[in-house]
Amino acid sequence: SASSFGSQSSLFVRGGQSNFVRVLLDGVPLNEPGGALDLGTLTLDNIDRIEVVHGPASVLYGADAVTGVIQLISRTAARGARAALALDAGSYGQRDVAISGAAGLSRAAISASLTDRAADGILPFNNAYRNRGAAASLRLLPDARTEATLSVRWQADSYQVPTNSAGIPEDHDAENSGRRLVVALTGRRVISSRLAAAWNLSSGDHNPRSSDGPDTAADTLGFYGYHSRGAVTRRSADLRLTARVGATQSVTVGGEASRDHERSSSLALSEYGEFPGAFVAARNDRALYVQAVGAVAGRGTYQLGARLDDNSAFGTFRTVRLAASWALVDTWRVRAAIGSAFRAPTFYENFATGYVLGNAALAPEQSRSREIGLDGESHGVAIAFTAYQQRFRDLIQYTS
Repeated sequence: SASSFGSQSSLFVRGGQSNFVRVLLDGVPLNEPGGALDLGTLTLDNIDRIEVVHGPASVLYGADAVTGVIQLISRTAARGARAALALDAGSYGQRDVAISGAAGLSRAAISASLTDRAADGILPFNNAYRNRGAAASLRLLPDARTEATLSVRWQADSYQVPTNSAGIPEDHDAENSGRRLVVALTGRRVISSRLAAAWNLSSGDHNPRSSDGPDTAADTLGFYGYHSRGAVTRRSADLRLTARVGATQSVTVGGEASRDHERSSSLALSEYGEFPGAFVAARNDRALYVQAVGAVAGRGTYQLGARLDDNSAFGTFRTVRLAASWALVDTWRVRAAIGSAFRAPTFYENFATGYVLGNAALAPEQSRSREIGLDGESHGVAIAFTAYQQRFRDLIQYTS
């Protein structure tokens, strides 16, 4: 995190940039197209667990999963009912209210939460933070072979930014805010003892805004003001079939179709003139992927995967991942993996206008990774060693 409550926060995994980590909520990408995500606005209300994948994972998760994946799973209720109210307050005007409840029957369960979090901030002026949210999850079990979960999450946040680019508090009216709506329908159907189907239909809407006008009527030197607003929509459908082959092997074949759309407008104010910018852009992606996992001789495991993306903006792109492990003794295991991944350019990098000009000819950034590790346990203590190397190419940079 850069500063106070709600300030911009980023995650850097295995030497990659912050936009190399794909963050999912019940399968819905929270990243903007191109990987950008401010973790400072993300709360864990109504979240049951967090799953983390290290290393390239584009084979299953597509673009932006270059150095890792973080998956947030919404809470679902067990049988019975519960309700909770949490109130807390602290220094710097921090005050949080959270109401949650859940109810479960044999074939249906629902959980929900309402939250309101706020703080005055640690800096002396223009540093207030507010984050309100509502989340709900409905799980249905129509029969012994089928389950489906509908999850919905809405969030509205605002953060007042008193600091300039050097981190010095001097700005009295800058503010970042946003609205986000995430909807996911996930499910699984056991077709036979050796075949199962899973699906994920997802929708994400994000409306970020930035406002920073002149501090005073005399504030007319340099670049003294900036305003922007955007509307980002992401829709996707994923279907996969998993077949068991023998007692310890399985093969997954899947397909995904997605569409990203963004509308953006901005205005930079300066003594050199005004720089308005605007664009509307969209791209579609279709992908096929296959993955095989299994055990070997009771001591080893393997994972083989490949994916082919066909994107309307940058054409086809192939990714692979190969991994294996072997048990040296009962409590120690050696593992190794190699893989590739990619990050698609953001719409801003492609189509920005105004003071910054985009480049529509940009190609995706690419990575190649390899790693070796040793995991074990000694006297009740889990120990893990990992050595990895990642190479990135076609990196996108600004130039004047």
